[in-house]
Amino acid sequence: MRRDGTGRLVAIGLIEIVDSDGAERWTTISGAQRPDETFSEAIERCLTETLGPDARGQLSKPPQIRPIGRHPVGQGVAAGRSSDRTESDGPSAVEIEGRLAPQGAAQRFTWFLVTALPAQRQIATATRSVLADFLEAQGEPGLAGRLRLF
Repeated sequence: MRRDGTGRLVAIGLIEIVDSDGAERWTTISGAQRPDETFSEAIERCLTETLGPDARGQLSKPPQIRPIGRHPVGQGVAAGRSSDRTESDGPSAVEIEGRLAPQGAAQRFTWFLVTALPAQRQIATATRSVLADFLEAQGEPGLAGRLRLF
């Protein structure tokens, strides 16, 4: 995600994948936390595995989303060795930067203005409710409602 100078959410980064029905759809980056890594390390690993070695990210401060579902970046299981261990089985808002080069299942990566997200049918089904909850938590209930229409 990207915020403006006032902290307002302005853009969401999505990757394009081939969905379970064979159609190309937009989704969030996801991955699980390994037992031997901190939450921050898991985020970094998931980003570099999906967006290349130059991708960097950090949790948005303050965290702007409550745990829901089991999909986007930063999700993981609790356990660990460091003070930044965060228990989460839901999405986390992550600010991403660096030279982004999609790889693996990610066919491409694009920043979407929150007011110009892809059409609902172009977003992976499992991602729609996660994005809607995220947008609502960001103070964008109208945009959230658009994703919940069907």
